[in-house]
Amino acid sequence: MFSPSEMLRKYNKNGWCAAETKHLPSHVKEGIRLAGFRPLMKQCFGNSQKICVLQRKHSFTYCEGIVESDSIKGYYLDHAWIMDVDGFHYDLTLNPAPKVIAHKEYTVEDINNNLRKTNLWCPINQIWLNYVQFALNFDIDFNCSEEELIKKVDKHRNDLYEEMERVRIEQEKNN
Repeated sequence: MFSPSEMLRKYNKNGWCAAETKHLPSHVKEGIRLAGFRPLMKQCFGNSQKICVLQRKHSFTYCEGIVESDSIKGYYLDHAWIMDVDGFHYDLTLNPAPKVIAHKEYTVEDINNNLRKTNLWCPINQIWLNYVQFALNFDIDFNCSEEELIKKVDKHRNDLYEEMERVRIEQEKNN
């Protein structure tokens, strides 16, 4: 495994740095080989989507969600990984895999639709990721439907704006 300084050196020198794959089981390594790509650091969405789309021997499910940083407790990241048919999660970018806080699973069809729409290997549902991040930051329960989450977060956000406006008006009166 590369040290953080070694990864940064390689990234600065080459513009990219390969992710470690030694920890992955043989069927995942074979999937990477058959897909014809090399997982790169800081490319979790692309790495995970490519192995699902570019090879057909192994059936993987693409997962994206929020994980907690191993090094900074309470720091949450948007992230992507894969799941095999037995339900085991494999991280193609980070080793060890971080703690999953919330996630959604997507099919190859979902990935292809997102690719046609964006022409990028990028998150399929960035809006949901943003709402979960907001909920985590303000201790709002996010274990609900996406529609319910949006309502909760929007209400909290509006309450914050109203409070900020109330404080601004109060300060103007006092000045």
